[in-house]
Order: sequence, then structure tokens, then C-alpha cells
Amino acid sequence: LYSNRAAAHIQEKDFYAGYEDAKRSLKLEKHGNCKGFYRAALCACHLGFLPTAESLIDEAIKEDHGKSEDYSSVKEMLEKKMTCMTEYRKPQATAKRVLKNLEKVIKK
Repeated sequence: LYSNRAAAHIQEKDFYAGYEDAKRSLKLEKHGNCKGFYRAALCACHLGFLPTAESLIDEAIKEDHGKSEDYSSVKEMLEKKMTCMTEYRKPQATAKRVLKNLEKVIKK
């Protein structure tokens, strides 16, 4: 049930709710729940939780005894997103800019 509801949330682009439901489905049953792993990793990737998505994919491959072809599309998307984020995002600079903007808003 949770895995199917996660799929519905993914279709609606509600990745946070999809992630939560996919994690619940994994909590109930990990063994053989490749859809739960896939959906949790997909949502985590879209939410920007890249290390979490990567660990979910690795865990799914271990659970499914090396059937990595099922997860290749998520793994490719994850690798592209990680490359993009490391090239174009500078977390410290972004955080400093956000704090400066926040200070300006508070002062007004």
C-alpha cells in the first residue's frame, strides 16, 4: 500500500510525501521490495538528498543480489545530478548569501 501510494505521490511531483511512504514500505518489508527502494531513491534524488539516494541504491542492489539493471536509470540520474550540484553549487557561498538577504529582510 505504501509503495503504491509513493508511486502516486511521485506522479504528482510530491517527492517528500513519496519519500516518506517509500521509507514506510521499506520499514515494513525490505527483502524483495525493489519498488520501495527505487521509489525512495528517486524521491531522495529529486529532493537533493543525494548521499541518501546513493546509499538506497547500493542497499537495493545488495538486497536484490546484484540486479543493478533495475536501478541503472536512477543511478544515472543520481550521477548527473551529483555532478551538476558539485560543479554549480557552492554551499558556503549560497548560505552566506541567504544569511545576508535574511539580515536585510529583518532590518526592514
